[in-house]
Amino acid sequence: MFLKILTAYFRFHIFIPIVWESRGVSSAPDGDYVPPDYSKNKLEPHRLKGARWELELKNPVTVYFAMDILDISQLIITNSDFRLDMNIKLKWTEESLGVPDGLFLDNEPNDTKITTDGDVLKDLWTPDLYLPKGRSSAIESLTSDQKSVTIFKNRTIIFTANVFMVIGCPLEFYWYPMETQTCILTVESYSYADDKVIFAWDYDSHTVPVKLPQNFKLRQYYLQTPLSISDGRRHRFGRNETYSRLTVTFIFQREIAHSLIQSYVPTFLIVALSWFSFWLGLEAIPGRVSLIVTCMLTLVTLYSGQKGDLPAVSYVKMIDIWMAGCLGFVFAAMVLI
Repeated sequence: MFLKILTAYFRFHIFIPIVWESRGVSSAPDGDYVPPDYSKNKLEPHRLKGARWELELKNPVTVYFAMDILDISQLIITNSDFRLDMNIKLKWTEESLGVPDGLFLDNEPNDTKITTDGDVLKDLWTPDLYLPKGRSSAIESLTSDQKSVTIFKNRTIIFTANVFMVIGCPLEFYWYPMETQTCILTVESYSYADDKVIFAWDYDSHTVPVKLPQNFKLRQYYLQTPLSISDGRRHRFGRNETYSRLTVTFIFQREIAHSLIQSYVPTFLIVALSWFSFWLGLEAIPGRVSLIVTCMLTLVTLYSGQKGDLPAVSYVKMIDIWMAGCLGFVFAAMVLI
């Protein structure tokens, strides 16, 4: 048995490489064999499939974008992001699109359409969506990816998909727990400048291009509606070109009811309780000290619990000023004993 293993090792690791090298084929360090005329400065044709598309383009392609937001996950403070579940719609017209003979009849109107699987776009040019603040995104799937493509006779293509996006949002807590957080979703093209691709909001359906579900509510925040949408241009690092972009602004305003019940009302009552020490007789020094020390420790415990709900920041928040004021009143009562 050992002799068979040794023979097989000699055959595949010593004899075969010698034969390949004798035929003019070199062995790469990682074990892959490459032809002797291989060059890293040679462009392979299959890598450049459709590369002349932008050279032959006479006018920029206008890509119309719309989204139907299904759900917004709670703003995650520790990660500084939030998740969007939505249906997106991309529409553009490609006049040079080659359509197979017989797919559409000559006597059919231009709005004649067929709906097919989204994989048909693998062999066609598609807008390369780029989310500058996106943490992650993907097309949802169950039995298959939830996407579809509609092709019209006039060469208009509509791509729809059910997707989720995790969007980063720089959070500020100066006014916590009465702060307002502003998060911006930006959509643009990654590869093509605005002389090739222009993004625009889709108003064709006679509705707003960004739709929210009815009676939408978040657990701790109130989302201001209607959402602010805009379009524009921007320069990108390392490229001397401008790129078309679309922006949606989400403004989250924290609901104050939770903080009133959990923070403000209890701390106010504790401070008021510490003032009861003034009603005790002058001879009840131990009782007065015990009451004030208990109030002080309770405030510190509540303050520590509040800090655990927020990431560590290097500035003073409004809740810090409130708690410091409460501790100051209780400490003043201690001094006056």
